[in-house]
Amino acid sequence: MSAAKRTKKPDPGTICREWCARMEKGDLPKALLLMAPTRGEEEVWFGERILASCRSWARSQEDLDLLELDGGSPDFSADVLFDFIGSQGLFGGRRLLVFGRAEKALAKSSGLQAALETACLANDDLRMLVQASGTTKAAKALAGIKGDGIYLERFRRLYGDPPPWRP
Repeated sequence: MSAAKRTKKPDPGTICREWCARMEKGDLPKALLLMAPTRGEEEVWFGERILASCRSWARSQEDLDLLELDGGSPDFSADVLFDFIGSQGLFGGRRLLVFGRAEKALAKSSGLQAALETACLANDDLRMLVQASGTTKAAKALAGIKGDGIYLERFRRLYGDPPPWRP
């Protein structure tokens, strides 16, 4: 008997390049959640590159309502996010939420995780990219969202885990 072959998951750089290419073409999923790995050290650079590619594309679109938020900023206000999620697009157009460093806002604001989850599952005109690097309870709950068009990517440090072979 032979052992079943496991499919090897692509390295973080390959996944990052694929998502960046999609973002640069405007091929946005309903939601892309960029989270910390379940084990090992996290590399936030990959998620930041994907967010930057998306921002670059979104800023060139005239018919897109764009909200860019930094959850780690001292100026962050959850009310702005609640208003954006709860409203319809201006003139019925497409909407995009780019939410970086969300883990800090999720830890401070009660109800934010539930609002993001509801928006992921309900709004058809809203697309969102959320980067939550921490391992807070709310960030872990956000990673549990499942549905059509909702993707979860976890970026580990490139060589944070030992290689699969013995040196």
